[in-house]
Amino acid sequence: SGVDYGGSLMVRASLLAALGRNSEAVRIAEAVSAERLRRTPSDLRNVRASIMYFRYASGDVPGVQQLLSEVRRDSASVQDADLLGETIILGDMLLAYQEGRYNDAIASFERQSRKDRPVRSSYLYAQCCLKAGELEKAVSQLEFRTRYLDDAVAVSPYEGIRCIYLLGVAYEQSGWKDRAAEQYKKFLDIWEDADPGIEEVADARARLTKLSS
Repeated sequence: SGVDYGGSLMVRASLLAALGRNSEAVRIAEAVSAERLRRTPSDLRNVRASIMYFRYASGDVPGVQQLLSEVRRDSASVQDADLLGETIILGDMLLAYQEGRYNDAIASFERQSRKDRPVRSSYLYAQCCLKAGELEKAVSQLEFRTRYLDDAVAVSPYEGIRCIYLLGVAYEQSGWKDRAAEQYKKFLDIWEDADPGIEEVADARARLTKLSS
């Protein structure tokens, strides 16, 4: 169907972005977006949140701003503007994070109802909370995501698994070293030897070694 088309391609795009191959990730996401719109012209939400995220990861902040403007325009022209609300909030969060306005990004995320919060936005929210010293909020959101990990991974595989890693970081910064080590082990057990070169995998190994010494 138009909605389901390209799911495996988007997982590939996420992994390419994790390896720093962001231009490839953007190309895949834009191709999937174009094909989904061809199949289902009414699918305005599409995968533009992913395109926005990959553009941000590649350093293309003007590209994020341009796409965010397009989504705002579309939101004003559709009956159910909430369909595009999560993409707009993600764009606002990315720009706030890039500018170091972590509390603004946190506020944008918290304006959403819990059921409407995408996994990718949850991960970014937790990152902002750690930057802002809001450890309790980071732990709460990441515990929620990892408690329902199967659901998170089904929707957003790479970000879902990364929530385990980031929960370890949040526990470590909170002084809960045993809990942190447990999360790093869980993350590494899931990842095993797949896709070497991903930053979080190397960092989790280093952190676990340090905690175990």
